Amino acid sequence: MATTMDNGNKGCNARGGCFLPGSNNNKKRKQQSRVGDDDSSPYEGTDADLAKQMNELSVQEREKVLEEIHGVADAAEESPEFLQSCIQALDAAIAKIPKAKRKALDKAFFLRPQYQQNDNNHHNKFKLMFLRADYYDPQKAAKRMAKFFDWKLKIFGEAGFVKDIALEDDLGEDDVIETAVLSGCSLQLPHRDQTGRPITMFDISKFDHDGHPKMLKYTWYLFMAIVQDDEAAQIKGITNVTYAPQARMKALQLPKMSAASEHLRTAGDMMASLPVRITSYHFCTDDPGMKFLLGIIRMGIGKEMSLRLRTHFGSAIEMQYSLLTFGIHCGDLLTSAGNGKTKLHDQYVATRRRVDTSRQEQVVAEEEGSGIVLYPRDKDVLIGRGRPYHEFEGTRNLIRLIDTQLERYYQTDDRFWKTCINMEIVKQIEERGGRFLQRTSASGGWKILDDIVAREKTANLFRYRYNTLGKVASTAANAGNSLSRTPSPLVVADASCSSSSATGLLSGVKRVW
Repeated sequence: MATTMDNGNKGCNARGGCFLPGSNNNKKRKQQSRVGDDDSSPYEGTDADLAKQMNELSVQEREKVLEEIHGVADAAEESPEFLQSCIQALDAAIAKIPKAKRKALDKAFFLRPQYQQNDNNHHNKFKLMFLRADYYDPQKAAKRMAKFFDWKLKIFGEAGFVKDIALEDDLGEDDVIETAVLSGCSLQLPHRDQTGRPITMFDISKFDHDGHPKMLKYTWYLFMAIVQDDEAAQIKGITNVTYAPQARMKALQLPKMSAASEHLRTAGDMMASLPVRITSYHFCTDDPGMKFLLGIIRMGIGKEMSLRLRTHFGSAIEMQYSLLTFGIHCGDLLTSAGNGKTKLHDQYVATRRRVDTSRQEQVVAEEEGSGIVLYPRDKDVLIGRGRPYHEFEGTRNLIRLIDTQLERYYQTDDRFWKTCINMEIVKQIEERGGRFLQRTSASGGWKILDDIVAREKTANLFRYRYNTLGKVASTAANAGNSLSRTPSPLVVADASCSSSSATGLLSGVKRVW
């Protein structure tokens, strides 16, 4: 979003975009330098398309794109007042999103309240990532955030929906992210460009296009690992270099190239949901036949990123010198990328393991010290009223366990025997790695309940299941159903042990525990 400043004004404009304080009007226009602009370029058509797109922009918008490509755009001065006004505008924009389009977003806010709650200064680091990615435009940031959780749920499922993804997370597939890194297909370089932006590098010939969902997971991890704790990357953006070496690209068969085209479009849609701003995108190849692939990439990455795409054609040395004109130093990566992974990939994996382990240890230490967890795991049981609690997978597991023990539980009136059954259920949940959690508004997290409280909640659910299933059986019998004439909740319990049945019975529940 191009924004015009006047006298350092703060706040939000009529369209909802927040002005960037501290900008000046003495911006110098930079000469655009790139390989392949002459008439003999194999990318003459794509350069013409780029020129057409640039001519459609206003002078201010065009200058902004060029300044971002070269890394000389003025950064916003984020005063506390400015950030507060932006976050308040973002909260208002989120509230206006139709509920049907923010189901995953609402679910994420419920499971991990820190995503939604602001601190005492009305700031929220998570929300700021999205605002910075969209130049502090609250409407765009709100839409991006909703799409972010739609994609995360789709890619990582319930197990990884609100957790911070780590390199060694399998999430149903053995070390899929780590395997992608070690394949040599991409990495973050240990150094930055001359303006301080992180550099990511992709070797498109090494992408596993048959395992496209795996590559989406890795691409997600790569960019989120950069921006999650790096405010400079959020503000300045990221530089990307994509390499397509001729020798390896020719080995891809036509069906795979067709799949690659579709995957690039899908990856472009996913990238548009991340709180990431690619300010400079460089495509390097020594193959004149890659012109068609470049066109596919332009369509897949969208107009905003397409304007920032620059092509570099020639030998590895020529491409290295061309990238240096943009302040990007790749060393010998372009000469060695086609031959396999370099030492930098091993260094990157070691660094990410260390960072991920440190973060996880810090979270565990904080949880153990306070008794408050950031978010529930998929095997945890959530204690509370309403559908979000009852439809959580861990709570469904508890319901299934209770249904299998319902007959045994009501065969006796001995309170001690029933207490033993409740304790047995709680123990089974804990042995499977689950905990009994209750949401706390004060801390913005989930409180771990002790075994005594967990046992009481389990007993309450036993009584509810007995009464509810008895009513269901009675209604079915009165309607002439083939069930027994004597209403028996135990008969229905056997048929309700499935996840879908348990969900159906609980869909209208207003009060359980």
